[in-house]
Amino acid sequence: MNDLIDLTASRIDTVIREHGSMTLTRLEYAIDASYNLIFLAVERLVAKGKLRIEKSERDYIVYLPSMEVDERSGIPV
Repeated sequence: MNDLIDLTASRIDTVIREHGSMTLTRLEYAIDASYNLIFLAVERLVAKGKLRIEKSERDYIVYLPSMEVDERSGIPV
């Protein structure tokens, strides 16, 4: 199972670096993996300091730590 999480984490890292911030729902479609697997992989990347995650009104937004967050909306830009 750890290999699958690591593989998914690598794919997530690549997608976020190429496309910028996105919701977990959009990420689910972008890499074609289950929501649970994506969440485990994102959790691992956040623990390693490679990604950040913020709760929005309806979903979670995943972004790189180097991205700035808009003060009004709270959305990474």
